[in-house]
Amino acid sequence: MTISSTGTDKKHPFPIRRKPELVKDTKRIHLLRRASQVGFTTLIAYHVVGNLINGDNGAIANPEAYCPFGGLETAYNFISTGGNYVAHTHLSNVVLLVAVLGLTLVSKSAFCGWICPLGAIQDWLHNFRRLFFKKDLKLPFTMPRWLDKALHGVKYVVLAWLLWETAQVGYMVFRDYDPWSALLNLGKEAALGGTIILFTTLVLSLFVERPWCTYACPLGATIGLLGKASLLKIRRDESTCLSGCTLCNKACPSKLEVKKMKSISSSECVNCMSCVAGCPTGALAVRLPMLPTFKKEENEPVMAGDTARKEL
Repeated sequence: MTISSTGTDKKHPFPIRRKPELVKDTKRIHLLRRASQVGFTTLIAYHVVGNLINGDNGAIANPEAYCPFGGLETAYNFISTGGNYVAHTHLSNVVLLVAVLGLTLVSKSAFCGWICPLGAIQDWLHNFRRLFFKKDLKLPFTMPRWLDKALHGVKYVVLAWLLWETAQVGYMVFRDYDPWSALLNLGKEAALGGTIILFTTLVLSLFVERPWCTYACPLGATIGLLGKASLLKIRRDESTCLSGCTLCNKACPSKLEVKKMKSISSSECVNCMSCVAGCPTGALAVRLPMLPTFKKEENEPVMAGDTARKEL
């Protein structure tokens, strides 16, 4: 049984081979993640369409009731007034926020990578662009690395601004610019600013992986900051990590240099598991810091070339 090839790198010009069980794990990870994304997106779509058909007669819950960020926006008003909510928020938003923050403490940014429907739609557009275009689409310009890093900080500015403004004026100031709100109100009267940002995000998704999540999402900023406290992270076992292999870096949609990290604690990580699925040796895995790391089996080939092309 040969080990299937996954690619090459500059230091190793010959194909890097993967163990069969890791190939199966890769397929399983992708299947589970896509199933989760489809399930949650279908749930939200059901409520969006149901409200569009039935109107506001209460037959189906308003889809905005499923937005955890609404709980963060109403938090100050809820605490300072002893239980009052800002407009368009409800107890469900607070409950969902607590659930998402609890999930973040356990599994870092799993909400972003596995649950968020807007993140899923961006993923699908970026991955399915080959159905409509023969070649990979690229931006007509190359963004300087310093500018890309600077833009990563925009979402934290957005988070600070909207929390301050909402606390001051008592209503959701971000709702007029929120692409998620515009998506939930498709077919209804939606804020022009949010609609423009939504369609800009969808178009950019053809060129850039998760543009909204990467540069502007305030909920992603909150989860990323809190996720640093999570013990359960993707960790790299240096003893089984191949020297010169950078497949994990290439697989990461957030463009993180996974190869240089012992644990993926960056707030930009969405816990999509792409780096884990792309690792040819199983050096990357989600684990607690006190658990032993995986050990490489003796005499087991992990590279295929003139001297390592053999069968297990």
